[in-house]
Amino acid sequence: MKIKYILSIAVLSILAGCKKDNYDAPGLRLNGRVVYQGEAINVEQPFENPANIELWQPGFGKLAAIPMPIAQDGSYSQELFAGNYKLTMQPGNGPWMWRTNAAGKPDTVFLDFKGNQTLDLEVTPYYLIHNFTNAVKGRNIIANFKADKIITDANAKDIEYVNLYVNKTQFVSGGYNIASRRYNNDAIIDPSNVTFNKFIPTLSPTQDYVYARIGLKIAGVDKLVFSPVQKVQLQPIANYQRIQAETGTLVNAITDDKNTYVQGMTTVGSSVTLTFTAPAAGNYMVNVVGASDIAGTTQTITIDGVAKKVVYPKQGATDFDIVPIEFTLTAGAHTVVISKTATDPGAAQLDYVDFFTY
Repeated sequence: MKIKYILSIAVLSILAGCKKDNYDAPGLRLNGRVVYQGEAINVEQPFENPANIELWQPGFGKLAAIPMPIAQDGSYSQELFAGNYKLTMQPGNGPWMWRTNAAGKPDTVFLDFKGNQTLDLEVTPYYLIHNFTNAVKGRNIIANFKADKIITDANAKDIEYVNLYVNKTQFVSGGYNIASRRYNNDAIIDPSNVTFNKFIPTLSPTQDYVYARIGLKIAGVDKLVFSPVQKVQLQPIANYQRIQAETGTLVNAITDDKNTYVQGMTTVGSSVTLTFTAPAAGNYMVNVVGASDIAGTTQTITIDGVAKKVVYPKQGATDFDIVPIEFTLTAGAHTVVISKTATDPGAAQLDYVDFFTY
């Protein structure tokens, strides 16, 4: 009988506990955007390097914040019970400044939450990315944008770097990409007119489009500000051929220790000569892939007597980048000379040259 009595008490305790814990789920929703003058501010993925809004509900025992992650398009959404809440953001929790009170502490928004509500939160970003466009030439993406400096007073901060990210899906960021290209601060000549060039290789499984966006890292701020995501439709290419620079005829130039690229083109007259056989006549995209750590470096590419300038962005000495140039070529063999002339400042390393029509 004693055992039955103990079991009965245990069962009743479990049932009572279940009844006690069986509360209804929150049925109301608070949503909105983080904005500047009505423009949503794009950020990183909420599951990667999240920017959070803090929501507090006093009067329920130990006080702890309810973190509301901000989605990559600047929106947020949270299911809540009706009640009184306090909403705030901590310094450095996003690529912006949240308003402060008279004591210099993060300001608080008081929320009497009784039903579904939309609430946009106004912040002041350090920078915003505007006029983001993507031109396509075959599988070359030519991305251009303007970095607008919003905070210009004593709280202003410099750009640490800007980055083009490309991915197969709409989730695009530093941790989710199939291709990227970074320019550090000293490679940005004009923040109002920044251009990236990126060649997108064949994707597996086959896909003729990608998604792209720009990320901007602010010096001293952990979170990046982003452009909106753009879908980029790629174009089919033909007659593709890659020629490694080290396989060419070198004049006043040498290869690196591993024989993977050409270096030492520091004197006028230095050159690499390649032979390209065009399978068909047409307008060819010629991607010269080189690198220079000297601002303003150029080389000259000459095909069949037609000379054009190769202008390299300032990067690391072996941080290779594409410089796309177009030539109209006839079918058959062509002599391609990449050289340092008297009008070419700086010095660059040369990796390879891609040819294709589109």
